[in-house]
Amino acid sequence: RGPAPPPHTDELNFQLVPLAADSLPAPSLSLPPLHKPYLRTSGKLKVLQIKKYLSKKLQPLLQAGAPSADVQLYCQGTLLGDELSLTFLKRTRWRNEGVDLILHYRASKDDERKEKV
Repeated sequence: RGPAPPPHTDELNFQLVPLAADSLPAPSLSLPPLHKPYLRTSGKLKVLQIKKYLSKKLQPLLQAGAPSADVQLYCQGTLLGDELSLTFLKRTRWRNEGVDLILHYRASKDDERKEKV
């Protein structure tokens, strides 16, 4: 008998990167980079949970007068809905086979935050 096959895992690696300031409509939407941008987690994790994580991590890094840490996540330039899972993103939106998923983030605009209420 050979060794047992590894158990099936749905974990995946991904990176959270702020959108470049020059690609934003206003510099105030720029957010600082994370101290540890590389993460490994379940592929079942939803975009909403990542946004909550970012808000928690970025809150102490924000300068006075900066927008609150309401964030938007993007993959390949496409704004992501809250209910999408990492596995779904990797299978349907990520075009770089063999490279870890990269999600970009930025602050929501004030008028976008008001629409959510």
